[in-house]
Parts: sequence; C-alpha cells; structure tokens
Amino acid sequence: MVRYHRLTALAAACLLVFTACNQDTTDPDASASTTTEAGRRETVISVVIEPGTGEGFVGARSDASINTCERQADQWTVAGTVRNPTEQPVSYRIYASLVDTAGDSYGVLQIDVERVEPSTAADWSGTLDLNEPDLRCVLRVERTPITG
Repeated sequence: MVRYHRLTALAAACLLVFTACNQDTTDPDASASTTTEAGRRETVISVVIEPGTGEGFVGARSDASINTCERQADQWTVAGTVRNPTEQPVSYRIYASLVDTAGDSYGVLQIDVERVEPSTAADWSGTLDLNEPDLRCVLRVERTPITG
C-alpha cells in the first residue's frame, strides 16, 4: 500500500513538473487505453530517480530536443538530442512524460545520457510500454558536471 501511495505521489509530482516545463511537443499516433479494475486509468512510470532529487543536477530543458514521439503497437518511442552548451563534460537525466491534450500524464520514462563533451551533442532514446491514444511528449531535463 505504501508503494502505491509513493507511485501515486510520484505520478502527480511528475505531471505538475512536466506540464510546467513543457515547451516542445510532437503529435503521435493513436491507440487504446489502460485502466484499473475500477475503470480508472493507470499511469505507467519507468523512473529510477525522482525528478529534481539528483544531487548536483540543474535544470537544462533548453539543452534537449525531441526528434521522435510515436506509438507502435503497445509501445511509445521517444528520442531526441541533447547539446552540451557548457565548457566541461556533463551527464543528463531526461524525463519524458506522455500527456494528453488536457495535460494529464499517462506515462513517465527516465533516460540517462552518461557523458556529453563540451559543445557537442548526443542522441538519446527510450521506450515505454503504453497503449494509449493521442498523446504528446513533454520533457524535463537535468544535467550535472562530470569531474575527473
């Protein structure tokens, strides 16, 4: 029961963060919905570290772009590029949220990019098992310097 409440709180927090940070979106294809026994839709969460909790990470939304946000069968693929504007190597933590037109979150996916050298770009991608129609991708992006 505690795990359910933590996941519900995480989903709510992610929804607020992703809605507030939304700048780039794309329009995906359609599919069918996932619901609980009570008829309420479930949010699919694939996150190891909650957004905003990584020590040394700062917001870096402007470093990232979305190149792909599409559904095939029961899976969404999200892909893009991060560009390191700093003068030192950094790592990125990207949270891709799949939301509907009302801003309701249907899924959250964490994608880590381990090392991007100064003034260079790196591609990133991830998949999330989710069979839901008419969603768009919203990013929250964090970066931290790599020392050593």
